[in-house]
Amino acid sequence: MPVYLIASVTGLLTGMILFRRVTPLLFQRLRGLYLLIPAVFAALAPFWLDRTAPDLIWAADRALYLRLLIVQQGCLVLFLLLNLMPRHLHLPRSARTWLRHQKTAFVGFLTPLFKNLRLRPAARRVNPTFFPSTRWWHRLPLLVLLIAVSLQSAVLFLNHGYMPLTRDYLKAFSNPAIIAGIENGALLTKRLVDDQTVLPQLAQSIRLPFVERLFPNAFPYYNPVQLFGAAGVFLLLVSQFVDWVPGTRSTLHQHTRPDPDTSAVKIIRIPADAPEESGNEQPENIL
Repeated sequence: MPVYLIASVTGLLTGMILFRRVTPLLFQRLRGLYLLIPAVFAALAPFWLDRTAPDLIWAADRALYLRLLIVQQGCLVLFLLLNLMPRHLHLPRSARTWLRHQKTAFVGFLTPLFKNLRLRPAARRVNPTFFPSTRWWHRLPLLVLLIAVSLQSAVLFLNHGYMPLTRDYLKAFSNPAIIAGIENGALLTKRLVDDQTVLPQLAQSIRLPFVERLFPNAFPYYNPVQLFGAAGVFLLLVSQFVDWVPGTRSTLHQHTRPDPDTSAVKIIRIPADAPEESGNEQPENIL
């Protein structure tokens, strides 16, 4: 979406200009970034399938399109919930043991598969020098995005994958045939608001001229949820640069990670007694 792209670029540039740092571009404060990969692929898949297999993606039941929406929105919700959770969960001992066994079983399953492959790592994992701090100004944009994604998902699934669109969109066309086609469902992912539309208040009814000038081929209408989510993306990226409490100059306490190579027990070596200067001296008889 163009508004999300503009919000992302603006947020990163604002953070770099105000704080003059580039380290937050590594997104050390965010967990589960890999969840964004299937979300992006699921969002781009309908455009690719529209050119290669339109009968498959736009079938009468729209089953494949709805599954892609579930993957896209589900990964986004899981990513946001994962980052809203506390850094350290106080799990019961049985749960920690079960998770440890599952990790051991998973590694044991993958080890024979890659045993005969001669793979050399292209890069080494770099651990951050501090535990990422998640304060309220880091969590607030995540909460904004979670609300926006939840409302967007509700609108899409309650309307069978269609995004509601106001009839103001028809004002851009003068050809009656095009208007009739749009009213009869020519738009594959959008539908004009009617009596059967669920949540018509969240229909795409806002037009942004400056976005049209930047992206003339993009869809010109947006709904309030999309603008709300774009604001959340902007705040999320700017907050990655903030390391002090807003309104003060007190920096956050950054806890350094212990070096895994150093032992927790420090061994102190006591030097032996200095050798005697003369080897002919006999020990004193104390009797």
